[in-house]
Amino acid sequence: MYLMWGAHCEFRRLKKVLMHSPGCELDLVDAQSFKKYLYRDVVFRDKFRREHEHFVDVLREERVEVILLGDILKDDGKIRSLMGQCPNLVYTRDIVSVTRAGSIVMRMKSKVRAKEPEIAKLALNKLGVPTLMEVISPGMMEGGDLVYMSDEILLVGVGDRTNNTALKQLLGHAKENNLETVVAVSLPQWAVHLDGLLMFLDRDLCIIHRQSLTGKSTLIESNRKRRRMDLIGYLASKGFQFVEVTDYESYMRATNLVAIGPRKAVGYTGIDRVKRLLIQSGVDLIEIEGSELIRGGGGPHCMTAPILRD
Repeated sequence: MYLMWGAHCEFRRLKKVLMHSPGCELDLVDAQSFKKYLYRDVVFRDKFRREHEHFVDVLREERVEVILLGDILKDDGKIRSLMGQCPNLVYTRDIVSVTRAGSIVMRMKSKVRAKEPEIAKLALNKLGVPTLMEVISPGMMEGGDLVYMSDEILLVGVGDRTNNTALKQLLGHAKENNLETVVAVSLPQWAVHLDGLLMFLDRDLCIIHRQSLTGKSTLIESNRKRRRMDLIGYLASKGFQFVEVTDYESYMRATNLVAIGPRKAVGYTGIDRVKRLLIQSGVDLIEIEGSELIRGGGGPHCMTAPILRD
């Protein structure tokens, strides 16, 4: 039984994380169906699984406790059968967010992902994590759109996968969650999730795709009138320095890093210019091979749902 939870702030020391080792569900992704299942391309299944297994090993070597959905739910035949129908289940970040007040269970835009939040909720209940809220229709929200700047400040991407209805539901639980500020970030049409455009690596450093963050954001503070503002300017006023990526680097998930501690993160190998910039900024970047994983459309951040951070 896990009695501690709460994973605010993207860069605090990562202690426990929920992940899923891809299994037979990858067999559903073929040349005819990969677009239906939101993949960029057909995957080489064995290599996809090996790359994910290596990612898990890297986290465990860094003393992160990796908790796998398959291990928690191994005795539930009905749920295991359901998991075999969900080839996007590997992207656990999208389906649940664990806060200090309990879990936020998402509601997915795509029907092919509709059952995934139910699976994550059951697993977290078995781990003793209570449910803070479940997004309900007509709300839509995916965890890749929730990016914590600090313990008290949450950025929420509003766009294709997360709508204003779900944002309103989330704001109804802000006080329970000790959130002082929520920034609603208007995403461009081409963006999938906010964590593909921006990620915090320390209290004064973030990696961004500037061109996707030029729309007006809304600052929502308790007991204050909402106001529209420029996100980049807001972050600069908070003392942040920026590592900026190009369109191609963003497509290759250069911003989709998962921090396992301040200025220490895991990302895909092969994005050399960004790697140099990160090292110059004092970031210890641990690279993993992701040539197959990226065909599913996600990066390391997408594949990790933190349960506990320091």
